[in-house]
Amino acid sequence: MDSNLLAVRAGAGDIAAFEELVRLHQNQVFSIALRMSGNREDALDISQETFVRVWRALPQFNSESKFSTWLYRIVSNICTDFYRKNSRMQTVSITTSDDEGEDTQLELPDEKHSPERSVENDELSDALERAINELKPEWKTVFVMREISDMSYSEIAEALEIEEGTVKSRLFRARRQLQEILKISGNIPSTRPSKDVKDGDAR
Repeated sequence: MDSNLLAVRAGAGDIAAFEELVRLHQNQVFSIALRMSGNREDALDISQETFVRVWRALPQFNSESKFSTWLYRIVSNICTDFYRKNSRMQTVSITTSDDEGEDTQLELPDEKHSPERSVENDELSDALERAINELKPEWKTVFVMREISDMSYSEIAEALEIEEGTVKSRLFRARRQLQEILKISGNIPSTRPSKDVKDGDAR
């Protein structure tokens, strides 16, 4: 069933509809929370708080909006609050693999056929996890939404209530900072301009 319809029913007090919403979106919410908090227990707390807030806010949900975007706005706000309260973040769990193309997203050199590729992927994944946690909260949020949750620029902009240009700018800056961190750590030899935003477009 469509999430928007379920949200409308849940907003009217339909518990079964709300339970179905949770079932449909809990994994994605937990994934975002885990990558933002870096800790499974914290991610569980954030996920629980997210759906508590969703339940309370459902009567005011605008069915003309996309439910998933509305939901991501809530989890993003909770994650941001959590990040600000916890200045020392633990490492997140992100797997970098050829199929996901993380090296392409981060503009890393393509060496798929190198015999050392497997070892390099493991080292790069660990370095990437550490680097992501050094991003500013607003950059990290956009990066996770775009690269991990595969949300469009318009969906991110709506969820965070910012302009698409700001989304692209923050994403560019996040990628550039990640490149610099990985370059300094010796995990990439050089950087190239981002595919999504040119340097002159960043604000």
